[in-house]
Amino acid sequence: MIVTTPRIIRISSLLLALALFTAGACKRREAQPNEDEKRAVAVAEPVEAAPPIDPPGASPEEQIVTWLQANAEALDDHRLDSVAAKAAERRIVLLGESTHGTREYYELRAELSKRLLTDHGFRFVAVEGDWDAISRLNRRAQGDDERNSREIMASFERWPRWMWANEEMVEFVEWMREFNAHREPKKRVHLYGADIYGAADSAARVSEFLERDHAETWPCLADWLDDRPGYMRAFARGEIDCRDEAAERAAELAARLEAAGGDDHAIMNAWMNARVVEAAERNFRAATTRGPGNWNTRATFFADVVAAMLEYHGEESKAVFWAHNTHIGDSAATPMAGRGQVNIGHRIRADFGAEAVFGIGFGTYEGDVLAGSRWGGPMEFMRLPPSPAGTWEALMNEVEHDRFHILLDHEETPAVVNETRGHRAVGVVYDPQNEQGNYVPSRLRERYNAFIFVRTTKALRPID
Repeated sequence: MIVTTPRIIRISSLLLALALFTAGACKRREAQPNEDEKRAVAVAEPVEAAPPIDPPGASPEEQIVTWLQANAEALDDHRLDSVAAKAAERRIVLLGESTHGTREYYELRAELSKRLLTDHGFRFVAVEGDWDAISRLNRRAQGDDERNSREIMASFERWPRWMWANEEMVEFVEWMREFNAHREPKKRVHLYGADIYGAADSAARVSEFLERDHAETWPCLADWLDDRPGYMRAFARGEIDCRDEAAERAAELAARLEAAGGDDHAIMNAWMNARVVEAAERNFRAATTRGPGNWNTRATFFADVVAAMLEYHGEESKAVFWAHNTHIGDSAATPMAGRGQVNIGHRIRADFGAEAVFGIGFGTYEGDVLAGSRWGGPMEFMRLPPSPAGTWEALMNEVEHDRFHILLDHEETPAVVNETRGHRAVGVVYDPQNEQGNYVPSRLRERYNAFIFVRTTKALRPID
């Protein structure tokens, strides 16, 4: 942790302001509650924001730091009680990350998901991973595959493998398996993938389910699902268009699922694999033109998967979704909106209503991360440098807690917390020496309902 003289001055000023604001309180102080009592209160009563304390003449940055310091709640020992209680009031909880290779994000999302699944009746967790690959882990979680999670993850082939083949996911999948072992099949919790990149594997699963030759199932698409650039070129030249075939397979399996009363997991799995192929073909076509279509087709499918699984599990079901902040934070609070781009954070609020959704962003000031220096390149352990001055992460670094969460969706949040500032966003391809493109201008209060900050983070632990 980097400690500077300006921070010490600001914290000292804050303590003086608090002392004046609460003069005489120490005379009335009673015995403090123990840790169990604090935990009970945190669950029963979501934390309300303290009144903002703005020293005269304070800059916007100083006002933000003062408000953060007054309202941030420490995450000692991963205590997520108040944010879990707040999130559980909604039907859909979106959990983000500012990189695809940070250990603490996976651990904290898992811990929060466990609470939602165990205590609040949530039925499934969907992630930014391939449907077919994550389905293999779901079979393990259901008790239908005796191979351990590491063996299953070893079968993952698509880059970047580390996103879902890591020790943090092993621990979560094994926890789900143990949790489900004591529940009736209809009440077990599930793990689903929501991405489109594994379309070739999904197409193979559809052919297996239909017990047809692969070329018979996909006469148009069979040779193209592993060759996205080739399909794009052929489509642009007017030589091929497989959209009808993709739609027909999805419709065929949707009809089978309906005929089965909508409650057959094997048919549902085949139908969703067909929908992956349909969405991937749509994405291939969209990528042949300029504009937001390439991004939007993938983002829309994320939302479609969550909606489909909520319908499959029943009208009382609740969902958790894990993805990058760029996906779960409302795109309307970033320049994405001006480019015509949407994400699941925006789409799911539009479809279900903002009151049904709780989005939690995650961030860090510095640390280590797993990423690649180029697409498809070798996995690398990289250094995540300190965030530049004036960014959201740099301001959060001024708070005394090394880990904290803060609720943003309450009336007392001051307007200055919603001004546009840079917000860290690291993808699977990363260059620590060239970070200009890794900060998305964001209005934090509009983008998330809450935020979790970890000052210094570690890299994921890949199974390899």
